[in-house]
This record gives sequence, C-alpha cells and structure tokens, in this order.
Amino acid sequence: MTQEKEQDLCSRTRNLSTADIMSRFPFSKAKVIKVVSFKKPSKEAIEWQIPKTVNGKIDMTRLFEVKALDASQTARLMDILMNYGYVPLSSNKAEKNVRVNLCYYPRHAILFEDRGSNILGYIEICIECLRYKTQPETLDVGEFCFDKYKLLEDFFRDVGIAYGIGQHGMPWIED
Repeated sequence: MTQEKEQDLCSRTRNLSTADIMSRFPFSKAKVIKVVSFKKPSKEAIEWQIPKTVNGKIDMTRLFEVKALDASQTARLMDILMNYGYVPLSSNKAEKNVRVNLCYYPRHAILFEDRGSNILGYIEICIECLRYKTQPETLDVGEFCFDKYKLLEDFFRDVGIAYGIGQHGMPWIED
C-alpha cells in the first residue's frame, strides 16, 4: 500500500467533546498538561527514554524544552489524541493498516500532572519512528495512526517546542 493511501486511512473517527474527554483519565485528574522535548541521555546511550531519576521519577531538570499548555492548547491536544484514528479498510472494523518501525528514538513527551506537580502519567513519543509508549501502559490516549504523528508534530511546533521537530533523519548520531 502506498504512503498516500496509508495516510487516507487515518483521520477524524470520533467527535468526542472536550467535556467527554475531560471525564476520562488522565484528563480528568490532570491539573496541568505539559509538552516537553529531551535529548539523547549521552553519546554512548543505546536506548532513549524520557530522563528519569534513580528512583524512576521523571527528571524535570534534564528536559530540554517544557511548555505548560493553556486551555485552548489543551483542548486542541485532547482533540488530536482522542478523536483521530484509523478508518477501517473494510466493513471488518478490526482490520487496520499498521505501519511498524523498529527504531525508537523518542524526543518528545506529554506529561499529565496533578495539583501537586506529581506526574499522573505520560506519553513518550518518537515522531520520526511513528511509535509511542505510555506510562502507565493502560493510559487511554486514543488510537495512534500515521497522520496523528504529523498532527502532534505540528502541535508541538505551534506551542513552541522546536527540538526534534522536522528533523527526520538519523537522531542516533545527534549530540
């Protein structure tokens, strides 16, 4: 299947309202949503992940860019996450066109914080490899598809995150 056809299969599949989305975890408990970028932990590092302290918490001091979202940005992000997904290829709703890349060099994350700045959960994103991870793994962040990564890349750029945006190449050789 061509990339163009693949892209046609990812679009708005639901029309959940902001209120509907706000009633779901993690949105229901988050008082602040932040988008962040982070760099490769070291030149020797083989695996990338959001920087963490020795006790497993996110190390906010090692994040490169951090932007707290305002209400309109939060609503836009919720719309992207929860209302976009795969359009079924046929009447069989279980059939999906899944693109799998083996690379994983995440440089971005979405953090959900409670009133005390404790992380309730996060989405770690590799825009370039079209992969993501959530913590906890059960976090409901909608269905990811090819175009959703482009929407998220545009969103990160629009809110002021520049690192790793539009840099599709070889992130493993970056400083």
